Amino acid sequence: MARQTLNKGTTANDGTGDTLRTAAGKINDNFEELYSFLGGDALTDYVNLSDSGLVYNHVLNSAFKTVLTADSSAANYEVNLPAGSGSLILETSTATLTNKTLTSPLINNPTIDGLKVNDDDSSHQYTLVAGSLTGNRNINLPSLTDSDTFVFRDHSQTLSNKTLATPSITTAINDVNGAEIVKFTATTSAINEITIKNNSVGADPGIQASGTDTNINLDLIPKGTGAIKPEKVAYGIKNLGAGPAASDSDTRYDTIVIGNFGSPKTFNLNDGTVAGEYKIIINKGAGLLTCNLTSDAYSSIDITQHHSTSCVWDETGNSWYVIYGGDSNDARVNLIV
Repeated sequence: MARQTLNKGTTANDGTGDTLRTAAGKINDNFEELYSFLGGDALTDYVNLSDSGLVYNHVLNSAFKTVLTADSSAANYEVNLPAGSGSLILETSTATLTNKTLTSPLINNPTIDGLKVNDDDSSHQYTLVAGSLTGNRNINLPSLTDSDTFVFRDHSQTLSNKTLATPSITTAINDVNGAEIVKFTATTSAINEITIKNNSVGADPGIQASGTDTNINLDLIPKGTGAIKPEKVAYGIKNLGAGPAASDSDTRYDTIVIGNFGSPKTFNLNDGTVAGEYKIIINKGAGLLTCNLTSDAYSSIDITQHHSTSCVWDETGNSWYVIYGGDSNDARVNLIV
């Protein structure tokens, strides 16, 4: 209803204004519309107007009130309330938001209870699921210099520029087609392993037995009747006469033992440590080289200059067995019983 204005006439008591009944009707109609707008026939003090805005007196505690006001501005603004029931959300109050779409939000230190991310066409979602923790944990994102991709446990991906510190490889390392290149077999309570090392210019890389035990063999085992086929082999050499006296030289660590003396010399060939251990003994010097050994048949071997012999260790019999050597009439190698 439009506001009804009382006609008071042109001059006082000129008889052109509204009658008392008509004026009273307009007054009642105006008040009826105001009362209807402000709450009905009986106004309450829950809501009223003040010079600062719309005042809501609290129902539960009349000593407190909420004032709905607007900041001072230099332009006209509209605040559109959505169609629906609900509560206004204030910037510092604790509230639960439902069915909200945030466009370009800036969120500082959020606590998120479950997170879903739509895929590129919003047809499906990624759901981030957190496990049970015993304390707070940080997920540290690196300082990227370009865009990158998350790495996942079971998803097939190519890793670049990754350093693996103490990795556990359970079965094998595969090639690009998924075929095994190197297969690993774990031993319960293992204490020994191999060390693979690279090296600098002019120095050799290596594969070495290592671990807790002091003396460890390095096994290279072919399958079935196959064989180990090195393309080229070089043995470790022990040169007698350098360092300790010839009779005290330690020959346990090298395959080839070389004597180079101008006069006759005798040395003791250390017992072997592994069945099948192989030794080659060479005399480069003019002096006769005598090798004392443990053997079922011979106690020593005499080797003249520029000649050699070899022997194999039988761990069961604790003996060296000569593979090649002349008899007592051979001037090059003499086997002594």
